[in-house]
Amino acid sequence: MWGCSYYGNIPFIGFLFSRGIISLIFWSLIIFAIIFFIKTISRKNDYSKESVTTDRNDSLEILKMRYAKGEINNEEFNKMKQVLL
Repeated sequence: MWGCSYYGNIPFIGFLFSRGIISLIFWSLIIFAIIFFIKTISRKNDYSKESVTTDRNDSLEILKMRYAKGEINNEEFNKMKQVLL
């Protein structure tokens, strides 16, 4: 009974599940790595969405400034605005 291991005959599985603190540390690191990977991917997607919105707003502001300076006329302004929106 004591010292009996259900996974003892399978080399790799026995190491991962029957070593107490070592398997606890191992599985904690695996779970931490998975969570870190998921957060990194979701953060990357948030930045890409934010940059597209920021670029669009910056472009619209530049277009408005050019129109205010008189560099483009009303027709050109409306055409470029439609492209941006």
